[in-house]
Amino acid sequence: MKIKALLFDAEGTLFHIHPTVGAVYAKSLRGLGIKVDPEILEDRFRQAWRKGRLKLRANPSPQRCQRIWRQIFSQTVAGLIPPDLLEPAFRLAYQAFGRREAFRLAAGARRALSWLKEEKILLAIVSNWDGRLRELLVDFGLHDYFEAIVLACEAKVAKPDPRILKVALNRLGVTPQQAVLIGNDPEEDLPAAKSLGMPAVLYRQQMDLFTLCRRLLSVKDLSHPGEEIFSAEGLSQKRKM
Repeated sequence: MKIKALLFDAEGTLFHIHPTVGAVYAKSLRGLGIKVDPEILEDRFRQAWRKGRLKLRANPSPQRCQRIWRQIFSQTVAGLIPPDLLEPAFRLAYQAFGRREAFRLAAGARRALSWLKEEKILLAIVSNWDGRLRELLVDFGLHDYFEAIVLACEAKVAKPDPRILKVALNRLGVTPQQAVLIGNDPEEDLPAAKSLGMPAVLYRQQMDLFTLCRRLLSVKDLSHPGEEIFSAEGLSQKRKM
């Protein structure tokens, strides 16, 4: 079946945090005159994130998402900054992740989106993120490429729950078999697509995003429900079918 739409995950797929969360936190703290080793912050963030990401998936809403991010930040900096600076430090760090300075676009991302629009492919972002993603897309100049931007904290459902993909598909007016999900998380992206019988690409920067999209649109048969495409080699083989 011909591909009519592509659904993209955001962080880790279209762009990635640069250089690390710990480095972004450290820079935010320096704005308050506080110096903390970015590597210490990164290690502590990873520990807090393991539990925090599960909470973010459960019953997401704008208020709940911000509250959980505040908890994650508080756990990350506990004992490292004065308690009276916790709230202003959180605000600076939280806002930093709505600006492009904390991210780098995936190789070939802008070229891929421009080419896909020329090919009349419908585009959507489906992310477990919150409203800061909209600000970031505007900052990168990518917002207008997408017919639909579906965020967990607004849709009140998060991947791997397939309902968030249904929201995007309904807005685009396509079926799961007419679309492909491109994401980087095997625990969130692939199960959501598989539940709908929707093809999915696990994108791990094997190639630039433009090359990936060109190869994907040249595939002759994506009729197998929930199929996962993992590599350039896999796509090359399918083009010959």
